[in-house]
Amino acid sequence: MLFAALGGILLFTGVAQAGTLSFTAGPTNIGGGQFQYDYNYSISASERLDPTATTGATCPGPGNTLIQCNPTGTFFTIYDIPNLVSVSSPFPWAISIQQVGFTPSSISGPSIDDPNLSNVSFFYNGPIVPGPITFPSFSIVSTCGVLNATGSFTSQTTKNVPFDPTDGTTLQDVGSVATPTCAATPTPTPTPTPTPTPTPTPTPTPSGTCTPVLTVTEVYPGAAAWYQAITAGPGSVTVDTINSGAGLQGYTVVSSTNANVTVPAFTFGTHDPVTATFVRLNESQPVDFTLRASSRFNTIYIQAQCPAPAGPEYAAAASPQGFKQASDGAALWRRLYLMIN
Repeated sequence: MLFAALGGILLFTGVAQAGTLSFTAGPTNIGGGQFQYDYNYSISASERLDPTATTGATCPGPGNTLIQCNPTGTFFTIYDIPNLVSVSSPFPWAISIQQVGFTPSSISGPSIDDPNLSNVSFFYNGPIVPGPITFPSFSIVSTCGVLNATGSFTSQTTKNVPFDPTDGTTLQDVGSVATPTCAATPTPTPTPTPTPTPTPTPTPTPSGTCTPVLTVTEVYPGAAAWYQAITAGPGSVTVDTINSGAGLQGYTVVSSTNANVTVPAFTFGTHDPVTATFVRLNESQPVDFTLRASSRFNTIYIQAQCPAPAGPEYAAAASPQGFKQASDGAALWRRLYLMIN
């Protein structure tokens, strides 16, 4: 059982270690009442990064059971981030922000996951890479500037022991790492209640929900043709594949600024519409996030943007919007690098 002082590697409790998350800096005041927290993620020589290792396979479940892996591949999750503003990651890691999960199948999520606070998951989307290796520059920005030394995270990797029967099996673990928290506000001393005055009519405030403008970028030319509808609604983005194709196989958050984005669980290969929802975190600021949808090799990136509200009239109902497709023709795939921090 290994541990280090605050700011370094903290305790893992699993039988076999599955990745190491290190807190490296923070809270760093970056202005505007926002604070940045930085992390490194490492794997050992007995592990490897593999984005598809557990696809269609089974993973450890409660007790000695085996269950379907969900999520699959290599990922880690940092839990319960209050007042989350933005997240960034190095290439080729994708970002997902949600209220619950993602948690490896053998770990009890409710014991470490407050559904009222945001979680941040990082999914590895690169080639198979054996350890040891360290990725720096994972960052979380929050309006909370106090360090919580007992935050939680989970991790899932693949065992890398050539010629061993356990090579390629799934490793899952839970650990502790520093995360943001907000300072408790002292309870003020009660003062006598003044004589009531008439309550003025409140002025409407801008809504936290908006209908975004969508820009769709194809990784390979023609990929968008495999989706019969990509639509935006108030606080939502819906994708619907064509009925004759392979169906929707992946739908994740790549990046997000000023939005808490949730992608629901769905059946692999579904032909039903799948709707991601989001909430604007700071009502006075614009929203900008990117989703990745895939149907076999037909992968698209969907950038959703809402401008900063102009005034109270912004709360008026907006009609659902479709999407505009990036206009540089066969070169659309070249914009892929913009979608991953």
